Amino acid sequence: MAFLPIRLGGLFIIGLMVSTLLSGPAPRPASAGTPNPDASGQWLERGKALYRKGDMPNAAEALSAALKALPPADPASFRVRRLLAATHEAHGFFKAALAVLREGLPDLDRSGVDPASRAAYLSQMGDLHLSLGRTSESLAMLERAEDLATTAGDRVALAGVLNNRGNALELAGERPDALAAYREGIDILQGRGTAEAARVRIRLMLNLAGFYLEEGDPTEARPFLTSAMTALETLPGDHDAGAALMTVGALSLEVAEKDGTQSAQDLQRAFSAFRKAREIGRGLDDPGLTASAAGHLGGMYWDDGRQEEAMALTREAVFLARQGRFPEELYRWQWRLGRFHDARGDADSAMAFLGRAVETLTPIRGELMRDPRRRGEVFYTRIRPVYLDLARLLLTSAEESPPGPDRQERLLAARDVMETLKTAELEDFFQDPCVTAQAGQRRRLDRAPAGTAVVYPIVFADRIALLLTLPDGMRLETTPIDESRLDGAARRFRRLLQSPETGRRYFYYARRLHDWLMAPLAEALRENNVRTLIVAPDGVLRLIPFSALHDGDRFLSQAYGVATVPGVTLTDSEKTGLSDPQVLLGGLSEAREGFMPLPAVPEELRSIQSLMGGRVLLNGDYTLDNLKAAFQGTDYAVVHLATHGEFGGSSDATFLLTAEGRLTMDRLERFIHLGRFRENPVELLTLSACQTALGDARSALGLAGVAVKAGARSAVATLWSVDDEATSLAVQAFYTALRKPEAGKAEALQSAQARLLADANFHHPAYWAPFLLIGNWR
Repeated sequence: MAFLPIRLGGLFIIGLMVSTLLSGPAPRPASAGTPNPDASGQWLERGKALYRKGDMPNAAEALSAALKALPPADPASFRVRRLLAATHEAHGFFKAALAVLREGLPDLDRSGVDPASRAAYLSQMGDLHLSLGRTSESLAMLERAEDLATTAGDRVALAGVLNNRGNALELAGERPDALAAYREGIDILQGRGTAEAARVRIRLMLNLAGFYLEEGDPTEARPFLTSAMTALETLPGDHDAGAALMTVGALSLEVAEKDGTQSAQDLQRAFSAFRKAREIGRGLDDPGLTASAAGHLGGMYWDDGRQEEAMALTREAVFLARQGRFPEELYRWQWRLGRFHDARGDADSAMAFLGRAVETLTPIRGELMRDPRRRGEVFYTRIRPVYLDLARLLLTSAEESPPGPDRQERLLAARDVMETLKTAELEDFFQDPCVTAQAGQRRRLDRAPAGTAVVYPIVFADRIALLLTLPDGMRLETTPIDESRLDGAARRFRRLLQSPETGRRYFYYARRLHDWLMAPLAEALRENNVRTLIVAPDGVLRLIPFSALHDGDRFLSQAYGVATVPGVTLTDSEKTGLSDPQVLLGGLSEAREGFMPLPAVPEELRSIQSLMGGRVLLNGDYTLDNLKAAFQGTDYAVVHLATHGEFGGSSDATFLLTAEGRLTMDRLERFIHLGRFRENPVELLTLSACQTALGDARSALGLAGVAVKAGARSAVATLWSVDDEATSLAVQAFYTALRKPEAGKAEALQSAQARLLADANFHHPAYWAPFLLIGNWR
């Protein structure tokens, strides 16, 4: 189990929530007819002992046996259920944990369990709902728990509920109310000197420390960590205390990083917390806790210049995590050892450890990204850097290799690592491990088709690596521009580009970005007579349209047909064509939900219908029910939706408008699959009025993955909202070009962009550049 604090006040120290269950009595002697009360008591005591040691899989097995031996309404069964749910939660199995508690809920009120215990039961359910991202269900359950705890007059139970309520309010964005809940919990525990009260107080203090760190106020966080550390010294040295110490240590390191005024004090607190946690782990024979503590200590020794001790502690962490079968710990310390070897100039050992880290991480990354309280944060701090480090070392080794098969294999290996990362990134955004299920069945694209090149930028902290795949293989160029400079230039370019009122102020950045990203490749593109560019953007580069880069003479779109892919293995590169396709046209010209009307939509749909045929759902007919019915009845090859849409920073904030509600990407995916009883996917999905958030690279990630998510081979969509008339002209020109024999989609989009570029009213890139072809370009 990975002992890192869940930020935003989320509950990390699960055991503190159920500590009283560990000290409670075994099930009371049961009445006649009880299956086996003695066996239940024995299994429960075994489960408690295993839980204290941190052996959650075996604890869960013992507690399941204890539960089976008890009647459903026996009061003891609810204590067992809570502890069993906690073991599942400790491993991130939130649905399984919630199912255990939900199964007992119908019997809870008639069981004779006291109100305070019922409040704790419901509070635990509320926290599990929160772990699954169900904020409203969580708050409703916690309100019931708060009423019960208040009625019972149990201050400790009430403080525990308030802690969980604070967590839920934070996730809901109601931070002032969350802070009030945490502080009220602290206040009502004043004068309570029991061990149970101390454990709840520690939870509240750690959540308050995390809250203030999230607010950017480490000074306010510091006293809560000091108090928590002092309180932990009074508690038994069990697994839960060790987990709490790990949280104190991790948050103390963050305080030291953000506020150096008392960094020696913070670092000493962190060191003491990790050292004590390691002692507890060793005493309990708990390899997970010991590995985590040793690994964190190793990091502190390394920062202090004590490299040999750091290496020894990190090797200990690797050994224990492997021994205890804790892959979520193992990959982190394999990664750390790889970085240590890299810093010491041992590239071969570094690549070996980083390769093992990736092998360990890849099967479990979905579990790591599962908790919505850490969504995004886990990916960008604990997953993405592992893959980037390995890709960086592979590219460095390729640069040092002479031209030939070995160099090609190293370049391909680096790209394959990045493809795995891009797959993980889309799974994290859409919170759907199946969204990229077809990736392994597609061609690797080691060589590009004739006349085509794949541009694959990889953004590192200190440089940009440009992988270029041509018909004769892959090449590598490097631009010595650091990530912060690239980030600033790309964001300013995007901001200036999407507003016609800025005139040509975008031009400086169009030239600069071209010099960084395309100029190093220009000679190879000319030598290979490339006419179509396939770009697999990374990070901030997803925010910009490559078609608007400028070499001083012309825009990129004037030289090449440009397509964007989320990844080469996520894209079907085969050419199929559009002969007599079934077409569905939907649109909304009327104002809805604060979005402006789109008066050109009816003409846009009529003009496409005249070219392509098809069924039209407009305004009042463009409803979720009608869309569902349409997809059920026909396998459409072309789906064109002319309606406002937004791609936000998560799949929950991504939608298209209909006449009667919002069409999410999950629902669109289900609709499209309704009619696909055969293997053929939708060939082209066009979203002609969508937009991404201006500075949000994750929203652009959602746009880049829309074809993959929806199950379409290609998608045409816009990075930002475009003038209604310009959109209508562009899509008409696109479909007109697409109807020509042998026309490819990239060339068709290039033709549409040229049509607007030639129009005096729409020649500014704000009108034509946001149109992206995503996915299959042929």
